[in-house]
Amino acid sequence: MPPTSRPFRPSRRSRPSRLSGRSIGSRLLLPALALVLLATTVGCGPLTRWGLDPEVTALKKGLEAGSLAGLRTSNGTDAGAELTTLTSGMDGLRPQVTPGTITVNGQKASVPLTYDWVFPAGTWHYDATATFTRTGQGWALDWAPSVLHPALTSTTRLVHRRTQAARGQILGSGGLPIVKERDVFVLGLDKSTVAAGQVDDSARRIARALGIDEQRYLDRVHAAGSVAFVDALTIRAERAQVSQDFLATPGARIQRDVRQLAPTATFAQGLLGSVGTADAARAQASGGAILAGDPIGVGGLQERYDTQLRGKPGDRVVIVPRDTPAGQVADPPAVFNATATSGAALETTLDPDRQTRAEQALSSVKGSAALVALDTSTGAVLAAATAPDDGANPTATFGRIAPGSTFKIATSLALLRAGLTPDSAVSCTPSVTVDGRTFTNYSDFPSSGLGQTTLRGAVANSCNTAMIGLRDRITPQQLTDAAASLGLGKDHDAGFPAFYGSVPAPANTVGGAEALIGQGLVEASPMAMAGVAASVASGHTVVPYLLPSQRPTADAAPLTDQEATSLRSIMQAVVDQGTAAGMRGTLTGAKTGTAEYGTDTPPKTHAWMIGYRDGIAVAVYVENGSSGSAAAGPIIKAFLGS
Repeated sequence: MPPTSRPFRPSRRSRPSRLSGRSIGSRLLLPALALVLLATTVGCGPLTRWGLDPEVTALKKGLEAGSLAGLRTSNGTDAGAELTTLTSGMDGLRPQVTPGTITVNGQKASVPLTYDWVFPAGTWHYDATATFTRTGQGWALDWAPSVLHPALTSTTRLVHRRTQAARGQILGSGGLPIVKERDVFVLGLDKSTVAAGQVDDSARRIARALGIDEQRYLDRVHAAGSVAFVDALTIRAERAQVSQDFLATPGARIQRDVRQLAPTATFAQGLLGSVGTADAARAQASGGAILAGDPIGVGGLQERYDTQLRGKPGDRVVIVPRDTPAGQVADPPAVFNATATSGAALETTLDPDRQTRAEQALSSVKGSAALVALDTSTGAVLAAATAPDDGANPTATFGRIAPGSTFKIATSLALLRAGLTPDSAVSCTPSVTVDGRTFTNYSDFPSSGLGQTTLRGAVANSCNTAMIGLRDRITPQQLTDAAASLGLGKDHDAGFPAFYGSVPAPANTVGGAEALIGQGLVEASPMAMAGVAASVASGHTVVPYLLPSQRPTADAAPLTDQEATSLRSIMQAVVDQGTAAGMRGTLTGAKTGTAEYGTDTPPKTHAWMIGYRDGIAVAVYVENGSSGSAAAGPIIKAFLGS
């Protein structure tokens, strides 16, 4: 800052003045007075020095909040209305504003302003200047559009334009795309083609014609601009059948587009999730990373890995005429331009062909049901399908269900570790009572299976009483440890909805007996039980995984070769001579199961079957199934093709 004046100092060569003291005083006073006057008209420094602190602070906060309502201007301009107009095309985005050092020149003052608009693709940084005039009521802003940006005029405004990034694909085994861009038709209401008084009626008619929530769609229509297209339903191009009621509605419109979709609408939907549109609440919560209307992941992998998959959208800011809708302006040069960054692909282990076959095998099943197939050597999830009634629920990998007699494979391992062999003699009685609770076998248990048998024979025929009768040979902890060696009951964060089962300590002796036959507090998902079959088939602890980047590791006592051989002989006997005899030629080893639930007499049951062959382990669960062989077996046959 240049000096305002030079300080007054008497010259050393000056002689004593002969003028009167008054004259001398007047001569000294004039330069000093000039210095004071000059100091009040030109200068720079902190805001508080010039009394401008409140006005500049109000300007900063108003620009950042998008509201200058009530700010006093020197020319009488409504700065609040002006700012609203200038930023009406900025999608609600706001800048960060940093005032610089004030400069005062008489009745005028200027303040440099540094603007930072933060976008996902980069920050728009520029400088502008605000000037103030001192009036009888204090400082007032000299409003001009250039306060917001130097290139703005009284006839222009700012408009933000988003360039969506290419969304990352979800890949299956071998790197083949599962979720990728596919042609769709977007059905909705074009508000620019109907009168304002017709909008509500058209919105309601469209919602009814398409079978969507009427009030929710009406709310979205109200929130959209007066010339907006408001999407209501997206359908795949190959399934384009549109209601005549929709087509007859004023303002109804169909747009062709592409969306990130799986091969079919039901393909692994509980795992993959979908791609939807961000609403205002999601946009606000993102801190500017997402705008209302941006494509975002909804549920499953699409939502959990949305940041990775969606990449970073590009952002452009252009200056357009105020009186022309932004969408009708030819693309002008940008005052800010940051290019989009494509999303990164997400690799999974799903085999598209096997997933499709699994869903076809479940397509006619009523109620909840699931099928999971694993690679026996690695635990890679090849298929994880659910029945149509499950919708988007990830029952296949995240269900929490009593596994019933399929859990007897874990009980068998605990007994083997306690000293038994597959040929050890055990007793299969009609019933067994534990602390007042009587346990029996399933209703059509073969009479030939009663009496003295072997551990292999007891499991092959699924004798409940034999397993419970051996309860004193193992402790609850040994049972939990045996299950863990089969990949069951140890939690892992595998990066997707996954439940690896729970084998907690029972509350009492009755609970301990229930646990031996896979009931009580014992729970598992179909995926976890497929892991049990895979562990037996491979001879080592298998922990199922879907994402190669987040593959869990086993942290339990490993299976020995002898244990694996013994368990394989037991599961093979289930197919050769036991409850899964109908699976001969389809499975090498298996175990059936039912799990009672509810208070009905007789109780309802869930049906299970697990098994393996040729490097694939499979588990099927059927809600309200009568038995594993009757309910789950046909599904496995349909899946494996024999």
